[in-house]
Amino acid sequence: MSFLRNSTRDYIDRGNEYFTQGDYGEALKCYRKALCLDKTLSVAYFNIANILAIQSKFYPAEQHYKYAIRYKRDFPEAFNNLGNVLREQGKLSEAYEAYKKALFFKCDYFEAYNGLGNVLQSEGNIEDAINSYRKAIDLNPKYQIAKSNLLLCLNYSSNIKLQNIYEEHTKLAESIEKSVKRFKRTNPINKIKDKIRIGYLSPDFRRHSVGYFIRPIIECHNRDDFVVFAYSDVITRDTFTDEIEKMSDHFVDCARFNENELYQKICDDKIDILFDLAGHSGYNRLTIFAMKPAPIQITWIGYPNTTGLKTMDYRIVDEITDPIGMTESINSEKLLRMPYCFLCYSPPKDAPIVEKAPFLKNGFITFGSFNNLSKINDFTVDLWSKVLHLRNDSKMLIKSKTFIDKGVRDRFLKRFQERGIDESRLILMPHVKSFREHLDVYNSIDIALDCYPYNGTTTTFEALFMGVPVITLSGNSHVSRVGMSILTNLFIEGLIAKNSDEYIKISSNLISNPDIIISLRKALRGILMNSILVDKMAFTRQLEEMLKKIILT
Repeated sequence: MSFLRNSTRDYIDRGNEYFTQGDYGEALKCYRKALCLDKTLSVAYFNIANILAIQSKFYPAEQHYKYAIRYKRDFPEAFNNLGNVLREQGKLSEAYEAYKKALFFKCDYFEAYNGLGNVLQSEGNIEDAINSYRKAIDLNPKYQIAKSNLLLCLNYSSNIKLQNIYEEHTKLAESIEKSVKRFKRTNPINKIKDKIRIGYLSPDFRRHSVGYFIRPIIECHNRDDFVVFAYSDVITRDTFTDEIEKMSDHFVDCARFNENELYQKICDDKIDILFDLAGHSGYNRLTIFAMKPAPIQITWIGYPNTTGLKTMDYRIVDEITDPIGMTESINSEKLLRMPYCFLCYSPPKDAPIVEKAPFLKNGFITFGSFNNLSKINDFTVDLWSKVLHLRNDSKMLIKSKTFIDKGVRDRFLKRFQERGIDESRLILMPHVKSFREHLDVYNSIDIALDCYPYNGTTTTFEALFMGVPVITLSGNSHVSRVGMSILTNLFIEGLIAKNSDEYIKISSNLISNPDIIISLRKALRGILMNSILVDKMAFTRQLEEMLKKIILT
């Protein structure tokens, strides 16, 4: 028996060494050899599950975490990580219970409170999510992941003052800047060099909204003036990652680089302008930007608010999302305003046709939203319920991958039922198989309703491309003015509301004038396709002119 125990321990130790080196294949072999000797070895199942989770193989990871728990009931780490992979699959009710079990066995488990916050946020239960993140931070004041998650969550709330949100951002930024070692940079900017060396750092060079918006820029950069580096923090590559690699002059797979290694690589590459494309979203590298590896650092696309970092020089917005004088005081960065929209949309090449408005065959209006449930807070549910009360025969189609979870569906329906909307009027659709099928679902809705305060972005572009008018409510922050920016640049300001009453009035006007819906459905794709919003070459040239100016200042 002693020999058996020593053998399994040796395999586990060797597997851990391979895991640390990033050699997951060899690590898996070692863990599986350990299981051949002892099939009840919970730590081996746990370690295998961790690798599968890193590789985005969430269902197999789920099964292995459950095996680990079967042979070790009081295993809080396994329950916590099980919650993580369940949440990735949209199984939020099960994930919630897994995190609660982790806390049962370890009451001060701050990572489990962070997990609970993620589940609550994913359902649009924003205030409870905020409280859960704060609990995680109280237990571990140095836990930066929960702090970034909290900041992202604050953007979804309609109850928190913008100044308070800004102060939360600067508070976290100060702790990040204090936690890193600042080195003397060896690459001061050369203002007279032939080409500007530009770097984009992102965990989302994959099939992701950020990837869709940055791809045309990387593709269209003028190589006579710029050298493009893509620092890919993507753990599990896909075909989209391959495309980004081909478009870049230099592609750096940096997912397994630690902070010092990545800092040194960026310095060695002599980057003049380094872009952050994540902000406080998941898997961000704000610690790198706090170390200041590039003379000029800019945040863009991946996060709808300030980073709070003193070392982040600029943030790209536009004249509508951030009019002069409106948001400077709640941004730590200097705002760079694009002359039109701050984003450029890449229309899908293989897209379904725009079909006739569905009310023509249904006999009733179908509203819709494909935004993630985090954006559908209580304010938005109140607003949408009032719109649905305009016509008792109208329906609303809401699409979210989390609707595979019956508990999520039931809780979501209850929120509308409490506002007098019968569940028969709501069509809850889970994830579909392909992107083309996703776009085709827009052919099932007549009018898209935007969220507040966190407007849709990708979903708004998609709806308009598929001929669906989008009604948006604008506010006094960047996150609540994205819909306004998109619609203004398409010259369809009549769909922009300044307050809730206007939002309902615009909805009522469209319902009462179906010819407008029909006309918009025929025209919107053409309007979008002929607009500045999809002109990737013009957009990139405008961006480049802006970058050249700041290089010379």
